[in-house]
Amino acid sequence: MFRRLLILPMLLLGFTLCMNAQERVPSIAVIAFEGRGISEEEASTLTDRFRSELVRTESFMLIERSRMEQVLGEQQFQMSGAVSEDQAVEIGRLLGAQLIAFGAVGQLGKTYTIDLRLVEVATGQVVSSYSRDHRGEIDGLLWQFNQIATEMAAKSRGESYEMPTPTVDLTPQRAQASALGVKKAEVRKRAKEHAKQDFKAGRWAGGGAVLGAGGALLGFIPGGAVGVLVSAFGGKMMDASVPADRLEAIQEYDLITQEIYIEAYEDHVQRLRFRAGGGGSSVGCCAGLLVVGALLNATAAE
Repeated sequence: MFRRLLILPMLLLGFTLCMNAQERVPSIAVIAFEGRGISEEEASTLTDRFRSELVRTESFMLIERSRMEQVLGEQQFQMSGAVSEDQAVEIGRLLGAQLIAFGAVGQLGKTYTIDLRLVEVATGQVVSSYSRDHRGEIDGLLWQFNQIATEMAAKSRGESYEMPTPTVDLTPQRAQASALGVKKAEVRKRAKEHAKQDFKAGRWAGGGAVLGAGGALLGFIPGGAVGVLVSAFGGKMMDASVPADRLEAIQEYDLITQEIYIEAYEDHVQRLRFRAGGGGSSVGCCAGLLVVGALLNATAAE
């Protein structure tokens, strides 16, 4: 009997302490973030994570989403798109919240942005605002909301807080990128060497010389110029596929490396054709013009 009499005061004391603790912790409601450039599901997920982060701090009494939907539904309060400060305050009053948080999460290029405001319902004043930028994947915003909730809780307790810089060791990524760059450069160099070995410059130079000389003989300077252009650009437009024996030799490469090799090989073959054809054709054109000049001189002398 005596023990039962002791338990009752202890329970009353514990209940009183809990009530006092709740009175010291401000109630807060979080309006679903507006999504700008991100999907509604992503915005909803980030809102739920932010609510969870506020609960984690144990510095706020969170009004649950189901309670918000019930109250706002009963009042037929419609929320669509951006929420103004006046609308946020009105929602806070309907919910009986002391604080209300609202804002937007957006994407601009490869950068995600967070713009969040915390309003005191009684006064309608913005007590805090938070703007964050994150370049990378969208899941990096989870860390941003973790830090915003921590900073918000510290300010609520009257404490100072400085957001830390995320420590990410980039050395492995940089080393991997450097190694990949070296590998690509080596593959391209090897492909160019093979293209040069396989290329028969004499054929293109000789053919270009004949074409240039013929053009000069038939059409003087305009014809020779056309012969130079046809010989030079004709080589670039023709097929420059990698020979079968070269393809067999690169089967040990991964697919990306094979594509780099093939692209470099074909590009270099076309460049060599352009140079040899254009150079040979120019020489041939000059020779043709000399022949024309000699014929004209001989005709004039007669």
